[in-house]
Amino acid sequence: MNESSSNISRRALPPLSPCAMTQDDHAISTATTISPGGDTHICSQTFPASAEQIARARDFVRDNLKDHPARETAAVLTSEAATNSVRHSGTRFFGVKITVLAGNCLRVTVTDEGRAGTPHLRNGTTDTDTENGRGMHIIDLMAERWGTVRRPGVGAALWFECTA
Repeated sequence: MNESSSNISRRALPPLSPCAMTQDDHAISTATTISPGGDTHICSQTFPASAEQIARARDFVRDNLKDHPARETAAVLTSEAATNSVRHSGTRFFGVKITVLAGNCLRVTVTDEGRAGTPHLRNGTTDTDTENGRGMHIIDLMAERWGTVRRPGVGAALWFECTA
């Protein structure tokens, strides 16, 4: 594996989707306010990596997307991504960044220290009786598309996009 790796879900998208990715969407940074592609960064916040902070991250998304039609989907998917980060990454904190793209498309990025690799779909975890392992399947089903980025020494990010 090279120094930087990324993964985009294999879900087929129509060409010219309003949620088209730009090169700087892969950056693991929450400092940008306006990207060169014209995307608008609404807000970002960092949370301590603990189970009780997952609800705060979900509320953060809801509070900052009051009028966006994908608000509830984004809140649910943020909760799943944050849970994955807290449970599996070994991180001390996680960040949430909200960006509105063209065509009312919304991207939420959850970042962490990336100590334990990147999130991925697990085989055989769609059984409704299992307690763990369904978060990435939920993201895969509800998001327009999603992907991961890992930069050794910098961190890891899981992003997802939802549309109205």
